Formats: sequence, structure tokens, C-alpha cells
Amino acid sequence: MQATYIPVKKKKYRFLIGLGIFFAVLLIAIAGGLFYLWGYLERYEANTPNAALQRYVDLLKAGDYETIYATSGFEETRFAGKEEYINYIKTLYKGKLDNASFIKKASKTPDTQLYDLYLDKKRAGSLEVVPSAVGSAHRWAARAPLNYFGSVTIDAPSHVKVLVNGKELTGSEIISRDRAVEYYKGVHQQELAPKQMRYEVKGLLLPPTVTAQKNSGEPCMVAETSKTNYYVLAPVNTAKQKQHQELLEKAAKTYAAFITQDASFSELWQYLNVQTEFYNAIKDFYNGWYIPHDSYECRNIKISELTEFSENDFTGNISFDYVIKKGTQEYVYPSSYQLSFIKLEEQWKLVNIVTL
Repeated sequence: MQATYIPVKKKKYRFLIGLGIFFAVLLIAIAGGLFYLWGYLERYEANTPNAALQRYVDLLKAGDYETIYATSGFEETRFAGKEEYINYIKTLYKGKLDNASFIKKASKTPDTQLYDLYLDKKRAGSLEVVPSAVGSAHRWAARAPLNYFGSVTIDAPSHVKVLVNGKELTGSEIISRDRAVEYYKGVHQQELAPKQMRYEVKGLLLPPTVTAQKNSGEPCMVAETSKTNYYVLAPVNTAKQKQHQELLEKAAKTYAAFITQDASFSELWQYLNVQTEFYNAIKDFYNGWYIPHDSYECRNIKISELTEFSENDFTGNISFDYVIKKGTQEYVYPSSYQLSFIKLEEQWKLVNIVTL
């Protein structure tokens, strides 16, 4: 049998081709493995808590509060909705967001990881990392911790509408319907004194915006005694203002004149409700310490904040310069009072005066 002869050069050529194919397949396999590994590492990195934190910071940098809200899992309350939540987020993190870092700290909730956020090496707040919602592209999601503002109380006349963050308060927020009004606590017959409502509002993320108006739509004055307590004052009806201003001015001038012995107690008495703590104090008041003088007058009279809690009461402020004259000398005493009245048998009676 005759043997087949294969030249050495041809054998070598086939070997090189096979070796090339082997290395090509190996390179493809390595490249595929590296590509898979790279993708795996990217996916792994994207699904770490730190990646979730960085995505949140990127959203803050971009001002994308819509996405922040949509992925927050925030459950709205009656007084804290989307707008309030976004405003809350805007108040939390101050500083340049280009150089953010995170430090993990202890969390009180098993499924929640807690991190401090540092901007330019300064602590800017905290962030929570929680499992993402079902269907999310990532395993973890970052969100802002919710530190609710706490409850707020509001005292207001019963005949006004009170609104918090644009929502009218209802019976569910009322915790008292007969709260005493400070100006009228000295009235002995408390059934005659006006009362006010007290509301309690919960579920706030930020200090609330409190507004109020009368049934006619006329706005009321809202003030705060503390960060968690507000009070509402309703203006006196326009039709009554002139009458009330005249009475308030006469009573205030007479009171000032009584103190300086320019008016008798009987002149002041005509304005007073005798069933009050104020009457008990003023009837024994010693007014003999002012210097003797020839005459007096009131200048620069200003009346303000004429308010009411019902149809049968009103309070107002008045200021003026009480000027006493002795010969060619004048002595000026700036005076400022708050006067409160209630209606008794169709007559307005003064129940309290506070020096402002």
C-alpha cells in the first residue's frame, strides 16, 4: 500500500490555521466573559445602597422633584400632599451637591438602612435606603426620612372659616368649642363672655400656612403665639366700625383722665360692667400721684385692630399722647390701651383694659 505524502509546509500551515481559530474562539470567549462580567458588575453596582443614594443626589442636582416624589412612597395626609412634600424636600438638603458622600449609621427599622449625607464634608442631613417597589429596575431606593412637624393648635371665633394649607378645617379637627377668650376671663358672668373654638391639626411636614375668613369672605388676622399655636381675630363689621371706634375713644380718654384726676370715677363708671375683675381693681385705684396741672388734651389718636368674637363683643386698640398743661409747660405721656366690651341689655359695657 502506498503512503500518502503531505508536505511539511502544508502541515505547518494547517496547524497555524487551527491555532488561529483556537485563539480566536478563546478571545471571543474571553471578550464575552469580560463583557458579561462588566455588565454583571454594572448591574451589581447599580443595585447597591450607595448607587441608590447617588441616584437620589443626582435627582436633587437636576431638580427632578417629580421623580423624587413619585418614587418616595409618601402617603399623603389631609394637610400634606405632593406640594407640601416637595417643599419639605427642598428645605432638607443645603449645599453643593457635586461632592456628596455617605456614612452609614444605625437604623431602628430592620428593612431600612440609614445614612448621613455629607456635602463638602459637612453633614447636610440623612437619607433612608429601602427595598424598591415591585417592578423597579433597581433593588434599592433612597428617600428622605419623614420628620413630621407635630400637631398645631388654632384658636378662632366660631363664626369664621379657618384654613390650613388651603384646606378648610372641619368638626374632626375641633377639640374645644367653649375655650375662654383671654380678654374676657375677668368677666364674672362667664355665660355672657364670648368663647372661641380650638382646632388641632396633625400630619404636617412643615409649619402650616394658616388663613381665615368670615362667612362674607372678609379676611381675618392670623397671628402665632408659638411655633405650634395660632390665633384668629375677626374684624368688626364695617357697618359697626364707626360706632365702636367712637365708644372706644370716649372710654379710653375717660380712663386716662380718671388716672390723672381729670375725670371722676362716676364719669368712668358709666362705661363699666361692674361684674368684672377689672371693675374691682379700678374702683380702689389711687390716682393722686400725677402732678397738679391746669388742663389736658389727647393728641395723635390712632385706633386699630377692631375685632370681635361674636355679635355681642368687640375689642380694639387705641394710642394717643395724653398732654397735661401747667402754665406754659406741657408734659406728654404716650398712652396705648386695649379695650374690650360686651353687650348687656343692648348697652355696650367695658369689661377690661390692658396697657400696651
